[in-house]
Amino acid sequence: MTSHVMPSPRIAKTLQRLHAGALPASTMAERAFLAGGTGAVCSGCGEAIPRLEKAYYVRVRAADALRFHVVCHQTWVRFKYST
Repeated sequence: MTSHVMPSPRIAKTLQRLHAGALPASTMAERAFLAGGTGAVCSGCGEAIPRLEKAYYVRVRAADALRFHVVCHQTWVRFKYST
């Protein structure tokens, strides 16, 4: 019997955005740093990043800065584009 592990809702939403091409490739990142959340919306899952959580802030070529929950950032970095 095979067991299936469902990804967290944040991971699932981030993967949906990646597959839809709504996020740039992580290889385009020029600079990233980890800091506290500000209540801003995560570029990956679309949920707010509370002040009590850590967040990644990423500058990408030809785009504004992106913001991610830690798990959404990990998903974004590990995602491999098929093209």
